[in-house]
Amino acid sequence: MMNKIIKLTKNFLRDNKLDQYLTKKYIDYGLVTFSLILGFYLRWDMQNIFVFSFVIWIILNPISSRVLARVALFFLIFVPLLLVMRRDDRAEQFAILSYYFLVLTAIMAITEFKKEQAKKTQLSGNKK
Repeated sequence: MMNKIIKLTKNFLRDNKLDQYLTKKYIDYGLVTFSLILGFYLRWDMQNIFVFSFVIWIILNPISSRVLARVALFFLIFVPLLLVMRRDDRAEQFAILSYYFLVLTAIMAITEFKKEQAKKTQLSGNKK
């Protein structure tokens, strides 16, 4: 009985071409959309929703830590300028964003380092 149900389910999925939508790209989009919905459900402000969704996207599609470091520096450069212009609230938001991106930079640098170490270990193992 169970095999019959599994077979019918597989045939249904194959016939409806649902598998074309179960690719990595669509799953990634679904998870990012879920993170946006979760942020709105929990009534976070837009900045936190954006950062949370961006972190989810970066986890799913890693980018270079150098790019993230440049974004962190961009936000960090504007903090003193905003403080001189007496925009304390905006300066605080930029400082928080800079901190978020610095943390992301550190995490991505660690993962890049571990990947390099794994490649070196694999290459040295192949030479022997």
